[in-house]
Amino acid sequence: MSGNILAKRAPRATALIVACGFLFGGAAWAGKPATLSIAIHNADYDAGFVHVALYDKASWISSVAQPVRTASRHPGGNVTIIPLADVKPGKYVIEAYQDRNNNGQVDEDEPHGISQNACRYKSECHPSFQDAYVTVKAGDNAISIDLD
Repeated sequence: MSGNILAKRAPRATALIVACGFLFGGAAWAGKPATLSIAIHNADYDAGFVHVALYDKASWISSVAQPVRTASRHPGGNVTIIPLADVKPGKYVIEAYQDRNNNGQVDEDEPHGISQNACRYKSECHPSFQDAYVTVKAGDNAISIDLD
């Protein structure tokens, strides 16, 4: 008799296992990393490295904003592409600048830009997270930032 009970429960158990597979499989998919290609426009070739910084909401609104990721690249032609791999999907503000004097900080006269081009032609600008964030999804993502 116990064999019959197991036989009758098997379809439900199988359905439960399949349902859990979909749930956990979906959760695993949501946690897959993203790649982000950041196209920087208007950087001067041979005028210093282009730097990008990736901020989540907590780090952007902090009084001591520390980026969650950074990357740098020598400018190349009309557009400088800076790739970031293994980015956790989410919402981010991306800040870019060209460090013409190689002092490691954004100076007033250096080209600067923020995602959503939230600070066009303003050297001293810190937009709200809401005004400047981009959504990074699992898989390949691309954004463009114009330096002023």
